[in-house]
Amino acid sequence: MVNRPKRQGTAYETHTIKRHQHHGLKAYRIAEGGPTDAGDLALELPDGTWLVAECKARAALNPHTALAKADTKTLQADLPFLPLGTVLFHKRLTRKDGQTRRTPDGVREIVSMTPELFYMLIEERMNGGRR
Repeated sequence: MVNRPKRQGTAYETHTIKRHQHHGLKAYRIAEGGPTDAGDLALELPDGTWLVAECKARAALNPHTALAKADTKTLQADLPFLPLGTVLFHKRLTRKDGQTRRTPDGVREIVSMTPELFYMLIEERMNGGRR
């Protein structure tokens, strides 16, 4: 039997894939490879470029460290595509006093990326997707 954090992480990855597919994007789970793991998801953008996503469903997470580790893993991975970069999806639920279920503390989820990737995506949008 798989432990609870593993189940929650897998459920969050599945939710993220379905949400991307709902918006017309291609998303796939990347096979786990232990220390050589490339990330959790491969996201294909409409222009045929790729991003790697790391999904974390944790109450306590340092997003700076998590994104740096994910980016390093992506750069070292042997992927069938060359990704533009790595994004971090972070879902944070906390248990409040007197409640039995965890609920969002602020927004339910965030997406983090490096400023370089952010500006690359904005420039692509401003140029109409042309490189």
